[in-house]
Amino acid sequence: MEKPTGVPLDLLDPILKNVINVSEVSRTEKLSEILDSYANKQNNDIYTIQNTDNKQARGIVVDLDYFLELIYFKRLVEESAAVSVDTAALDSFKKTATAKVDEAADKLEPTHDDLADIMKIAEIEL
Repeated sequence: MEKPTGVPLDLLDPILKNVINVSEVSRTEKLSEILDSYANKQNNDIYTIQNTDNKQARGIVVDLDYFLELIYFKRLVEESAAVSVDTAALDSFKKTATAKVDEAADKLEPTHDDLADIMKIAEIEL
């Protein structure tokens, strides 16, 4: 997995806020306290646990519900990136929709009720 590059500092704040050494987690009740803080409610607190001897050996502890929400958002972003709009098709759609509304408007006398009819026709045929 590629590491993200150019991450804005404000995104790193939650990760850098709660850095815990692995020895602190293994010798104390800190991990139990963290897990208890996630019980019965979604908690957005993120804890970074790292090895004192190897700063590259690190991981994140995060509430499972919060993690699933983040994964869901990630999937939405990936799927939205895969969707592309053909501008020519969109322009054609706009021209067709405008022509149908104009055609319906030409057939009606300009009254308040007719304007409502035009809007109905446009919504149905769009």
